[in-house]
Amino acid sequence: RALVDRQAERVAKLRLDGIVEINSKPIERIIKGLPVRGLQSEIMLDQVAFASEGDLYLFGSVLSRFFALYASINSFHELVVVNSANQERYTWGTQTGLQPLI
Repeated sequence: RALVDRQAERVAKLRLDGIVEINSKPIERIIKGLPVRGLQSEIMLDQVAFASEGDLYLFGSVLSRFFALYASINSFHELVVVNSANQERYTWGTQTGLQPLI
């Protein structure tokens, strides 16, 4: 849609430009009694790039699901989004990976 809709293209570009910093680190959790390795990503977003704080949260929700789609099936992903304006943190819980290994 963004390829033909200039307004949607501007909004999408503004959101991507709102990504200030991305950090990832390996983590381990006990899931169903077994240790599982995963990845935690922390993304700092500039609230000015979003229509509202709710829009920022929605963007984080989409990213959380996206990262889970690309994590291998025997691992997980956790996302933390930090609003750079007020340092408020939004955390999405452990998302089990959905990508088959083969």
